[in-house]
Amino acid sequence: MKLVAPAVLIGVFFIIPCLVLLWRDVPFIRRGVTCDGVCVAVHRNPSTAKPSVTCEFEFTAADGQVARVMTTAHSQPLAEIGETRSLLYLPDKPQKAKVATDLNVGTALFGLLVGVAVFTALVVAA
Repeated sequence: MKLVAPAVLIGVFFIIPCLVLLWRDVPFIRRGVTCDGVCVAVHRNPSTAKPSVTCEFEFTAADGQVARVMTTAHSQPLAEIGETRSLLYLPDKPQKAKVATDLNVGTALFGLLVGVAVFTALVVAA
């Protein structure tokens, strides 16, 4: 019974966040449409304790709709103004596009694998 707390912590800090990352990004892998987006703005936020940068991309969806999307915050810009990056968008929600290199599926799968392995080891040891 002493191993219950570590097992719960592994679930909370490894398995659940990794499942959330997968839940968020897998639709882009399964149904996402690839297109090229042009960086039209770089927004720097130096006022926080950890400065961050977001990029704004513009692209034309398959239906001809022009859309813009902001990236998540990073320490370095994903592109400079005028540069092109590969984007993925869902046909019914082009405004929710993501830069293809910004998907977290690999990280989530690795974390999930580690979390499940440690969780299993703790349960077997109990």
